Amino acid sequence: MRQSDEVLRNLLPNPTDSGTVLDCAAGMGTQAIGLAKLGFTVEGCDGSEASINQARRDADRMKLPIVFRTDDVRRLENAPENYYGVAMAMDNVLPHLGSLIDIRMAVVAMFSRLRPGGVMITGIRDYDPILAERPTVMAPRFSGNGTGRRIFHEVWDWQDDRRYVCHIYITNEIQHHWEVRHFTGEYCAILKCELADLFREAGCEHVEILLPEQTGYHHPLIRGLKPSA
Repeated sequence: MRQSDEVLRNLLPNPTDSGTVLDCAAGMGTQAIGLAKLGFTVEGCDGSEASINQARRDADRMKLPIVFRTDDVRRLENAPENYYGVAMAMDNVLPHLGSLIDIRMAVVAMFSRLRPGGVMITGIRDYDPILAERPTVMAPRFSGNGTGRRIFHEVWDWQDDRRYVCHIYITNEIQHHWEVRHFTGEYCAILKCELADLFREAGCEHVEILLPEQTGYHHPLIRGLKPSA
C-alpha cells in the first residue's frame, strides 16, 4: 500500500487550488503533516488534547505552519463554515464514533465547513464482508525481524448487529521477554454504500467509492464534492 499523503495528493486538487485542508480527526497529525510537507495549507483538529499536543510538537519540530486545535468531528464548532477546500477524516475514524447517528452528524458537520466546490473524503474499513461474517477475532499481524518484533491482533465483542467493542493486543519483543499492551475501542460498522448515501444526503454530488486496488490506500475511500455556487 502507498503512503496516505501520496494517495491523497492524487485525489485532491493541487495545493495552489485546494484552499485550506481541514483534517477533522487529525490524531497525532499523520495525514496533516504529510500534506503540509507536500505544500498544502492544513488545519487539524481532534477530540484528544494529548494527540493534538503531540501533533503540534511534531509540526513545530519540522517547522510546518499547521494550526492544530481540539474539536469534536460531530460538531466542528471551532471551524468556520463554507471555508475549507477539503474536509477529510481518515483511518476508520467515523465508525469509531460508535453509532450511525454520530456518523451522520460528522458527515453533515464536515460538509457544512466546505466552500462551494470543496472536496469531502473519508476512509473506512471495508465492513461489507465483515457484517456478513461477524468475525470475533482477526488474524494476527507481525512486523520486524530479529529483535524488536511485534505481534498485533484484535478480538471483537459484538454488541448488536452493528456495534462492536474492539480489543487490540500489541505484543512487543523487548530484549529477552515479551510485553503485552491492551487497548479497547467502540465501533459502529457501516457499509460503503451507506456512507456514500450519507454524503449525498448531506448535499455532496459526484460521490465515489474508491477501492484499495484503485488508489493504493489501505482502506476504501468515499469522496464527494460540495456543489459550486
